Amino acid sequence: MEAFAEAPLFHRAPRGSGASARPPGTANGGEETASTDASAAENACWLYLGHLGGGYLPGDSVELRLFVEAGATLVVLAQSSAKVFRGSSRSVDGNPTQIRTVAEVAPGGTLVLLPDPVVPFADACIAQECILHTSAESSVFVWDPFTAGRVARGERWAFRSFTSRTKLVEAGRVVHHDALVLDGDDGPIHRRTGAGTAQPEAFGSLLASGPRFATLASALVAQGGELSGESRFSCAYSAGSESRVVGRLATLQAGALSGELRKRVGAAGLFKLLGGDPFASKVLDGSGTFSI
Repeated sequence: MEAFAEAPLFHRAPRGSGASARPPGTANGGEETASTDASAAENACWLYLGHLGGGYLPGDSVELRLFVEAGATLVVLAQSSAKVFRGSSRSVDGNPTQIRTVAEVAPGGTLVLLPDPVVPFADACIAQECILHTSAESSVFVWDPFTAGRVARGERWAFRSFTSRTKLVEAGRVVHHDALVLDGDDGPIHRRTGAGTAQPEAFGSLLASGPRFATLASALVAQGGELSGESRFSCAYSAGSESRVVGRLATLQAGALSGELRKRVGAAGLFKLLGGDPFASKVLDGSGTFSI
């Protein structure tokens, strides 16, 4: 019998539902390289990330570097939601918990980032960043979700600060830069996320860009915005170009966010591009509600 640990992250590349996935080559320093395959959809690599510590502590700094070669498709998912533990104050703890993803996607390559939501505990400070280096022939899909916190424990918008930035760099030029900043120093966070019974418990932003997602982008825009009391879900999309779309999604129940995303991107054709539904194994019941 043998036991060992890898810190802070580990990854697994099992065969996905309907996809013939195989582990990418691994280089030193946690770098992942997806090799070229003849059929991007059928041979997409689904890479699941996990965290042995159960979450992130104040002052943690984690950087993930991804490389996708021409013709390859890499789908990065999470084993579970990303818990960010509480800190006392930024003056004591120093830097906030920092989570950074840097990706290079070659022409003809496809990268899909589908993490589970970030769950900030009370008094947590989070700064996350995603930088994508691409070309006009690269395709990327990025999902950036987070919740109000541990709502089952009554922690709603009780974190100290949350910052998330997504930057798309195409041929050395920044073509998309999205930033969200919620900071308690600017006043109570819950006052900026809604009020009363209409206050959401989860938000998500999506970015789809590149030739492989042109049809999907059009389909999402065609779906239009929605504000539904029945599904307790709202969404809005805007087209940055013919092959780029940005979406904003919110749910009044934190556990419903991923399921509602699944319905919409599935209907828009994302899972056909990936050769399967990466959310399928996470559905708890027929309603498509996910646990966080």
